[in-house]
Amino acid sequence: MAQAGEIDGVIVYHLDRLARKVSLIHLLEKEFKKRGVKIHCIQIHYDKPGLAYLLKQMRASTTEYARALIVERVSQGKWSKERVQ
Repeated sequence: MAQAGEIDGVIVYHLDRLARKVSLIHLLEKEFKKRGVKIHCIQIHYDKPGLAYLLKQMRASTTEYARALIVERVSQGKWSKERVQ
């Protein structure tokens, strides 16, 4: 849709709803910007460029870390469940 020029913007509650990896968020932002599509975040407004970059980095990094913890805990739970049986 973005490639065809059918959309002007993407609305997300938080950037972590768009992607869970810092690199993927940056890639999506770059691709959307190239096509003239703006990303609008409902929870946090990124008005100041320097501050926006910092806040996006922190939020995306925290989200990526949280996701890694979830994966680790799920795998540990499966491992301990198999061990008990």
